[in-house]
Formats: sequence, C-alpha cells, structure tokens
Amino acid sequence: MKIITDIHPLWLIPILAVSIFLSLFYYRKKGLFSDEKKWLIRLLISLRAISLFFIISILIGLTIQIIGYRIEKPLLITVLDNSQSIQNYSNSKIEMDRLRNFGEKISSIESTKFESVVFTIGERLNQQSTLTFSEQQSNLSLGFEELASRYYNRNIGAIIFASDGNFNQGINPEYSSKFIRFCPIYTVGVGDSTPVKDCSISNIISNEVAFLKNKFPLEVSINSSLLKGKSSIIEIYHKGKKLTQKAITFNSNESYQKVNFEIEANEIGFQQYEVKVQPVGGEKNTINNKQLFYIEVLDNRNQILIISSAPHPDITAIKSALDKLINLKVEVATFDTWKNNKKDYDLVIWHKPGTNLSQENILKIKQLNKPVFYFIGAESSQKEINQLELGFSVSPVNQSDDVQAYIKSENGVIDFSDQVLKGFEFFPPVQVRYGNVGLTSSYKVILSQRVGKIQKNDPLLFFKNTVNSKLGIFYGEGIWRWKMFEYAKMKHNEAFDEFVQKTVNYLVNKENASALRISLPKTFNTLEDINLKAEFYDETQTLNNKAEIQFQLVNEKKQKSVYQFAQIGDYYTLSLGKLKVGKYTWVASTLFHGKRYTKNGMFYFENKPIESFDVVSNFTTLRNLSYQSKGKFYKTENINAILDEIEQNPDVATMSFEELKQHSLLDEIWLLILLFILLGSEWFLRRWFGEY
Repeated sequence: MKIITDIHPLWLIPILAVSIFLSLFYYRKKGLFSDEKKWLIRLLISLRAISLFFIISILIGLTIQIIGYRIEKPLLITVLDNSQSIQNYSNSKIEMDRLRNFGEKISSIESTKFESVVFTIGERLNQQSTLTFSEQQSNLSLGFEELASRYYNRNIGAIIFASDGNFNQGINPEYSSKFIRFCPIYTVGVGDSTPVKDCSISNIISNEVAFLKNKFPLEVSINSSLLKGKSSIIEIYHKGKKLTQKAITFNSNESYQKVNFEIEANEIGFQQYEVKVQPVGGEKNTINNKQLFYIEVLDNRNQILIISSAPHPDITAIKSALDKLINLKVEVATFDTWKNNKKDYDLVIWHKPGTNLSQENILKIKQLNKPVFYFIGAESSQKEINQLELGFSVSPVNQSDDVQAYIKSENGVIDFSDQVLKGFEFFPPVQVRYGNVGLTSSYKVILSQRVGKIQKNDPLLFFKNTVNSKLGIFYGEGIWRWKMFEYAKMKHNEAFDEFVQKTVNYLVNKENASALRISLPKTFNTLEDINLKAEFYDETQTLNNKAEIQFQLVNEKKQKSVYQFAQIGDYYTLSLGKLKVGKYTWVASTLFHGKRYTKNGMFYFENKPIESFDVVSNFTTLRNLSYQSKGKFYKTENINAILDEIEQNPDVATMSFEELKQHSLLDEIWLLILLFILLGSEWFLRRWFGEY
C-alpha cells in the first residue's frame, strides 16, 4: 500500500502536531477532570488528536494507492466462417456438419486452463451466432480487426479460425491478423482446394457514361482453370439481343486474360448490358460465367440555334463547321421562319442582330435564357448595340473597317492549336465598325484587331460570364472568307473548323450550376444500404440548409415512396436501407423562395451472388496465417485435435497482471467507521465520568 498526496508527506508531521496541540489546548483550558484521572485525560486527548489527524488528512486530499494482482486465464477465440461459399464444394454437407459439431462442442467446453468464446464471420463478426452458411459476403480481415480492438491488452491464448480462405470484401486477412500479436492462429481448411475446370468473369471495366451513337470501350477480364487448349466465346447482350462476340482460347491451365470491345450506344437512358462466357465442357460452376454492367447513355447533341433576319454566307460557313461535330445538332432559321417552339437550346448564335432589330426579337432571345453568341455586323449602330444591353460601347462614327485577327498572348479560355494561330496570320480581313470599342473588366478578350502589321487594342472576339450563362461577341462579319481562303491555300478547312468548333464548345459547356445536387451511384448490391447525400445552393451559389428536400422513389411496379432528407450541417442525408432487386427512378425536389428545384435520375438494385463465384478453397491464405503466427493448419477431419494441441501448448498459460488502485481517504468506509468509533468513544467516556 502507498499513500499519494499533492503535498509532501513530511507535512503529515505538522498536521499530527497541530492535532495534538488542539486536543491538549481543549482539555487543559476546560479543566474537565481532576488530577487523579490523568490516564483518562491522556486517553481522551489521544482519541481527539487521532480523529483530528484523520479529518485534516481527508480534507487535504490524501489518496491511498493499493497494488493488487489479477489472475487471467488464457482466452481461446474460435471464429467459424458462416458465408455462402462454404456450400460451393462437393463435400460441403460433410464440412458444414463438422463445423456445426465443433462449434457446439467448443461453446459448451469447460476447461480449467482457458476461457472460451465463439464467433462467426461473414459480412461482419458475430458472437455465438448459429451457423447457417447464408451470409452473402466474406470479410475475413474485418474479423481480425475487431478481435484486435475488442480484446486489446487481454491474455489471448490462441485463435481457431475455420474457413475456406476465400474473401470478397476487405483486405487479405494475412495483413489484418498481424494486429493480434504473440498469439498462435490455428487455421482449419474448409471445403476443397483441388482445382476444378472453371471459367469466370473476374472483372468488367467500362465508362459510367456514354453518348448516343458513340462507341464506348469495354474490358472483360477472364480467369480460367484446367482449360488449357480449350476455347470459348464472350458475348455482349443488350435487352436480350446479342451485340457482338469474340472467341478466346485458354493457353495454360491457370490463365488470366483481358478481352476488349467497343460497343455502340444506341439508346438514351440508363442501360443494362450483360456479358456471358459460353460454358466449357466439364465446368461445375457456371454462375460466374455471366455478369451485368450498366451505362448511362446521354444524348449529348447540344441544340444550337443560328438565327438572323436574313441569309448570310457566314451562317453557311459556321453551320458547315458545326455539322462535323456529332455531338451538335444545328438549326438555322430567320425570325420570319423560326417557329419558336421552346426547344431546349444550348446556344443561340445571333448573326447581325442590328439588321431589322426589334424589341420583339430581343425579348424572344432573352426568354430562352441561354448563352448567346453575337456576330455584330459592321453597319450596327451604337443605338442598336445599346438596345442589346451587351455592356460595351462603340465609336459613333458610321464607317466600316477591314481588320485581321491576332492573339496577344495565352487567353486562358480557349487553347487554339498552332494551326489556327498560323491561320490568323493569313486569314483575310473581316469587316468591323470603325472606331474604338470600350469593354468593361468583366469581358475576356480572345482575339484583337490587326491592320496589316499594326496590332490594335480593339477586341474582335470577346466573352463574359453572365449570372445564368455565357455571352460571346464577334465584333465583325465575313468569316466565310476565312474558310474559302484556307481551302484555296491548304485544300482543307481544319483551322477554320477548329476555330468555330472550339469557340462554340466553350460557350456551350455547362458548369455545374444546378442548385439541387444529389450524390447517388448508378448501381447498388442487395448487400448494401443506400445512403444519399444532397446539397442545395441558393441564388448566390452558397450552400444553404434551410430548404426542405423531398425524395420520391418509384419501383418497376410504379409504386411510389416519398422520403424527407435530414439536415446535417450544410448538407442533407437520407438512408433508404436495402431495397428489392429491380430498376428504380427517383425525383428530388424542393420549394425555396417560391421557386421549385428538381433533380431526377435512375439506379439499379441488383443481386450479385459474389459468394457463388468461388469453387476452390484458398488454403494458401490459411497456411500463411498459421505460419506467420506460429500456429498450425488442420483439415476439418482433424479439427478436434486442435484442442489437444492447445492444451499441451506451454505458451497458452494463465497470466498474472499487476493492478494499481487508488482510493481517496473519503471513499474508505473503514476510515469513516474508525472516526465514528474514535469520536463516539470520546463522547461516551466523558459522559460516563460525568463531564459535559
């Protein structure tokens, strides 16, 4: 026993002296007893002094430290594989019976040498669970990680680990088992490690998104066993229709090969494809010969409207360059022929808006609320430009000028190739309105004007970002001459086409300005919980958590379920748990400041029987586990011999641990009883001898 205090132990001497002095002073001052009772006075003074000493010691915070010893028997941990893959072998019934019998035996075992605890492992580690061999995942590394955490600093004598060694989640258990140190792991190999004839799809790599009428790459990885010299065919299906196939040959008994395809996306939306490998004679397991994968096919053909008050060769030249891009669909119209059918245009190219300009036409373009690319004609007046509200000023001189183009330096917006830069050197002039052009700082100049070798500061092509979209201005007309001159000189229009295409693509490119954003994968496995994350940005593009976001989910039977997102800080979360297998569509929506925001999409919830893919036990992993921990590997027929081995292992022993316990004197009940006895005795003696 030790006494611990915040003050130096020598202070106990003056405390004792003070206690004696106070007791002497009390009794001498009172003169309570006659001289013939000196023995009684000494006894009463002693009782009071000891009581005061203990009371003062308690008040100054004296603590008692007691050193004790804890005896701990070794812990025998048994982990039994409860995953579905145990059922994949020819001897599975015998193996499962052996595991069940061993689990029951070790659960009821009574040993004076060790303490026993039993777990099962599959998707997670479970204590004393019934062996059903139905868990749909094998996360063996998770078991060792949890044991290391749960029994940290405990006397783990040994671990018995019975499994087929196959895992499809987490890392290799050989690594996670190293967290449990100085403990032998006795592994039991379940199943059959004898190779069998098998061909399986181990992995599929494809894009998440493809574009309509474009081809997307597909890589299929194939594993094979004992099929040397055999051949098979890989087939790709979409909606039951075979799209393509390739023949493969297995050149060795254990082979791994990748087969590449290019698949054309012919339908818009979330598409399901299936990869099949034709079974080879003698295969025992064909479940792993097919897999599904999913691609979202988008119609990325941006809608471009080229509009004017009259036909012009510039329009023909621009359209010819854009028609070469398969992702663009170009519509050409005049205001007289345009039906204004509210199409969802991605860009409006307004050629010579100053011609027959009217407020009606300005309003029609504004109502589209889309990026606009203006080609300002040389005859456009300052008044007409002001009506367009483009935010730049021009000279009031009503004259035109012929200018060429040049790039001062890297503009940081469009990266033109050297071919285009050289083209600007020989492209013929275009017509512009003569005079200075005054821009606000919000504009970014791409091309400037040049007269011969004289480089002017006046812009020719310039952009700016508005609140909702982008704005582009080409301050001139006559670029059709660029196309004609390049073809006459180079016999192609590559530079002109690149200039038009890159300029339009920049204006069409949409930044992620959606106010309501939902994070949601395209596919889920039946083993997964669906957890969604949402963000909402207000009019200032600032994260806002004051909106209420609803989530409507519709299954293949058109049954609807409505959920509410929960607010977590600046974000929103929603847990849907596990759903039934099938295709689901969803719509997220919120009403904020009188405006409704929506987002929609689709996902698949699929049943992927990953536990059915393994047909051969992985005894190599189990042997490595035993070897690195100085344990042993056993087959299930010898599983009961493990207990004898552990009983005879001298390292599996009871351990004694030193424990330090600290107690405040105020918590010691014996001290309180002693104080009661001391003070009570003093009071009793005084009363007995008639002194008050």
